[in-house]
Amino acid sequence: MSAVELAGRLRAKGVELWVDGTRLRYRARSGTLDPSDVEQLARHKPELIALLTAPPQPSAEPGDRTLPIAGAEFGRVVRRTAQASPDPYLRHVAPFRGFVLSRLGIDKTFVRGEGCYLYDDRGRRYADFIAQYGAVPFGHDPAPIWAALDATRASGEPNLAAMSVLPAAGALAEALLAVAPAGLEHVILANSGAEAVEVALKLARASTRRRGIVSTRDAFHGLTLGGLSATGRPFYRQDFGAPVPGFDFVPFGDLPALEQVLAGNPEFYAALVVEPIQGEGGIHVAPPGYLAQAHALCRRYGVLLIVDEVQTGLGRTGDMFACQYEDVRPDVLVLAKALGGGVMPIGACLSTAAVYPDVFDLRHSSTFAGNALACRVGLAALDVLTGDAGRLVGEVRQRGARLFAGLADLQAEFGDVIADVRGRGLMLGVELDLDGLARRQCGLLACLHEAGMLLQLVTSYLLNVEQIRIAGAIGGECVLRVEPPLVVDDAMCDDLVAALRRLCTILRAGDSYHLLGHLVGASGTTALVDAPRRRPHPGQAARFAFVVHLLVRADIRFADDSLGAFSAEELDDLVGRVAEFGEPIPVGQLVVGDDGAAAFGELIMVPVTAAELLAMTGRDAVDLVQRSVDLAARRGATVVGLGGFTSIVADGGLAVRPPDGVAVTSGNSLTAWAAVSAVEQFCHDNDRDLRSSRVAIVGATGAIGHALSVACVERAGDVSLIGRPNATASAVARLESVTQDCARHVADRAAAGVDYPEGTLAARMLAAESPARLITTAPYQAEEMRRASIVITATNTPDVIVTADHLCADALVVDVSRPYNVDPAVTSARPDVTVIRGGVLRAPGDAVLGPLAGDADGETVVACASETIVLALSGMRSPYLCGRLDPATVSALGHAALEWGFAVSTAPEEVMAR
Repeated sequence: MSAVELAGRLRAKGVELWVDGTRLRYRARSGTLDPSDVEQLARHKPELIALLTAPPQPSAEPGDRTLPIAGAEFGRVVRRTAQASPDPYLRHVAPFRGFVLSRLGIDKTFVRGEGCYLYDDRGRRYADFIAQYGAVPFGHDPAPIWAALDATRASGEPNLAAMSVLPAAGALAEALLAVAPAGLEHVILANSGAEAVEVALKLARASTRRRGIVSTRDAFHGLTLGGLSATGRPFYRQDFGAPVPGFDFVPFGDLPALEQVLAGNPEFYAALVVEPIQGEGGIHVAPPGYLAQAHALCRRYGVLLIVDEVQTGLGRTGDMFACQYEDVRPDVLVLAKALGGGVMPIGACLSTAAVYPDVFDLRHSSTFAGNALACRVGLAALDVLTGDAGRLVGEVRQRGARLFAGLADLQAEFGDVIADVRGRGLMLGVELDLDGLARRQCGLLACLHEAGMLLQLVTSYLLNVEQIRIAGAIGGECVLRVEPPLVVDDAMCDDLVAALRRLCTILRAGDSYHLLGHLVGASGTTALVDAPRRRPHPGQAARFAFVVHLLVRADIRFADDSLGAFSAEELDDLVGRVAEFGEPIPVGQLVVGDDGAAAFGELIMVPVTAAELLAMTGRDAVDLVQRSVDLAARRGATVVGLGGFTSIVADGGLAVRPPDGVAVTSGNSLTAWAAVSAVEQFCHDNDRDLRSSRVAIVGATGAIGHALSVACVERAGDVSLIGRPNATASAVARLESVTQDCARHVADRAAAGVDYPEGTLAARMLAAESPARLITTAPYQAEEMRRASIVITATNTPDVIVTADHLCADALVVDVSRPYNVDPAVTSARPDVTVIRGGVLRAPGDAVLGPLAGDADGETVVACASETIVLALSGMRSPYLCGRLDPATVSALGHAALEWGFAVSTAPEEVMAR
């Protein structure tokens, strides 16, 4: 028997296990444990301690997309931001919530509330369709509630008087029982819904003498430890030691699953706790008959039914309580929110006499529970709900049905945007098909959905552009929660439907400018622009991914035509908001096919520029690249290429741990081959003799520069290895080691039978006593570059280091570096000089390259990405795909690229704008 099996067996017997320091503790009723149990406890003590003290592992539900709010770098960004904030709320109360609100543009400061509207500090009015998730039933300035407070003050009634009879609490209890389902006789008052849930759990365990609690997946029952243990979303439970032992979950609405759990351990479970409509879980309504049949099952197994109506109760669904819709009479009923009238915190737990144990109220109390102010407010709230023969609750039923019909019509009009409309009364949910959007589109909005941010940005649009406050479900559901005050009118509901129609039009197009422009103050008016449409990938295609970063933030335009309406400054701000969450996101797709074979790939973008990536600590940079590779693997890639500086910060890819079955490549091998091949092809096409040319390589100590040095020694007449600007003395000295590597390579190849052509540096080296000295080494200097007729740059600096003054007449410059090292002015200042973008290949004719296209016609692609594609198409693998390059692998990948339809690119072009 394993420790896990033992823990499960003991839990089934009602044994409680916990760790106290280094000791394993347990509690069991007399006679529960037999000698074999005690023996197993002793045998498995170390494993049980490890099991009970292990941190909970996050376990995202399938399809969950939550805000990217994890990781050390995110935490550091938030803390720095909070410390610098002048707002004490952001500094001291909610730094992480405040950060998220501000970055998503929903950080309004409201200074006045009136009816169903809130007003910000600039005087703008917002329709409130959140209503504090049902806790504001009568609007934001409810006269009857304030009148009750004024009357209580005027009466002189003491608010807190422990150890005495409390008239207000008694009156409220009597009033609650009068409107509650029949059979409930006791009321335990609390300060919140979460506290009331804790009371319900205590009642159930004390009444039944059992420990087990059954809850439902996606449920929400509060964030105190008991309620949290019954809450079905791992998002809330992570890191808090929840659920505590004794809590189990079944799918919401699944009666066979419930019966299977109860029948499997018939003497263990005390209660089933369930919401009639799951609010936080995405506005899921219990199937017809579910509550009644669940109650019958519970009775069969001696299990209590706890109905959590914290959100649904007191008129929200068009009935006083949602369970009354099917005449369900629970053993325990929990309520709160609306009971406080939008002003006071108060909750209540109602139970039958059979459930209420002896001396319970002597063993349970709460300092502020049952205070006179809260109870008088509760009584006033009930008066509003029951007054005029329950007119308000009836209006909720009618108005909710009208709003539901309007939303259903909207779904019929935008079936590709709205997946479902559900709910009851004024507790409605509009489920957006953002997954479908991401499958059909590959613009920025699709990327933001993949990153878990789009739903919250939708609520930001509604708030800032449409001036409607609405909440999205938390934890992965793409649902807008529609929960206005119960006193909302038809006109406000019509405004909501009209605003959602405009939203759906934007989402259908995938227009980033119109949805996100408010975040950066964009005020221009433009026509809607459709986002790029995603091509379905071939079912049998090889899968690959390529990790990229931006050179400057405005380069995000490559992902989406609708971003063209933003200025560079606005894009810088927009990308900065996303970047501070620090998570990689998929931003586009590639399809390459030839002769019936195909490869399908995605771009994974780290949301930082090259300079920002280099400025990160080594550990954080590698962690960001690792998360990108892991994301690519989860999305099905079998080959992942590291583009630009993602390879450099990860030590040429050596610092990355490849997921099982996934090859990771720096892309440097094919980059080096493409650069050398471009030089050879250019010399052939322009009648230049490479054997009589001097080649200067700037950045020769890097992986690509090293491979270029070896290749040029074999082909050119002379070679100069030049250090990059501001290189240390030791870095310049490492150029000497490159010369030694070149000499060894030439000697080894000659010994293997290679005959180097006369005139090549390699041929001269074979005849020299000190062959390495024939290769010139120098620190960064213009004079040495001017000696060369061919200059190749392969550095990891993002700066311009080659200008017109560095070059001799008729020089050829091959700029392999990204960002480019050659001054853009060279081509205009020196018409005699030819500049080639090195490390670029011409793609097969049927390739869809998207953002990796190296020219307007989409005919070229960077060689590092080409290597990733070639590896996917060919299935070729090598142990030298990362780190120091292997000449044989470089050559093999070059030949494989040619076989799969790639070609060398030599056309002179202007250096791309930086």
